[in-house]
Amino acid sequence: MTRPWTPVWLTVPLLALPETALACPSCLAAQDSDVQMAFILATAFMTATPLALIGALVLWLRRRLRRLEAEEAAGVVRLPGPPRANRAA
Repeated sequence: MTRPWTPVWLTVPLLALPETALACPSCLAAQDSDVQMAFILATAFMTATPLALIGALVLWLRRRLRRLEAEEAAGVVRLPGPPRANRAA
């Protein structure tokens, strides 16, 4: 297995001049409390959104399974219907 090539010639200037390796301007703008709050809220939103989507999917699947189990226990028989026409055509 080969090691990935490390561009040493790119890292030497950053070690010699650490002020050039500072974070992006928007990160440096986070000195203000309003900007810090915006970063915190954006981070919380981006963290919660995928978790909420996964939770909604699990909840929907759970309810669907319970409804199918209740129909099976009640003796509901589902007959296959006619094939659906391709609506895109």
